[in-house]
Amino acid sequence: MGNAEEARAAKENLLYFALACIAKKASNRKKVFPGETRIVAHIDATVNRTSLAIDLAGKLVINPRQTTAKSVAARPAEVIAALLSEMPRAAQIRALQNIGDYFAENQHLPETDTAFLGDCETFLEKLNYQVPATKAGAIVFVPDPQE
Repeated sequence: MGNAEEARAAKENLLYFALACIAKKASNRKKVFPGETRIVAHIDATVNRTSLAIDLAGKLVINPRQTTAKSVAARPAEVIAALLSEMPRAAQIRALQNIGDYFAENQHLPETDTAFLGDCETFLEKLNYQVPATKAGAIVFVPDPQE
């Protein structure tokens, strides 16, 4: 690509950025509905005293809203704080320190009753669930094939 072609391509790029900025401010997602719309446009512009023309043809595809699952989980620190909240402050600090020291020395947590561990797993599962969430469908422009 020669210097003149590179300069022209750079100016076209600036034009596309300007159009994108305008579109971002002027468009309203709430006023479009799922479907396809045929669009043919010709844009004449001047960028730094260089005349440019852009032709586009294709279809704008607005996809429908989608329902997905969103995970909701309690933060581990909040769970521990809630469990220890009924203990006096000194006992809370001692419990955390003892478990931290044990883990640092042994690279694992102290042994616990297997049945109680199962109860704890069930408890944690109740604090981690999924809720439906909807999100806007993608909007894409599909240009016509070049002939």
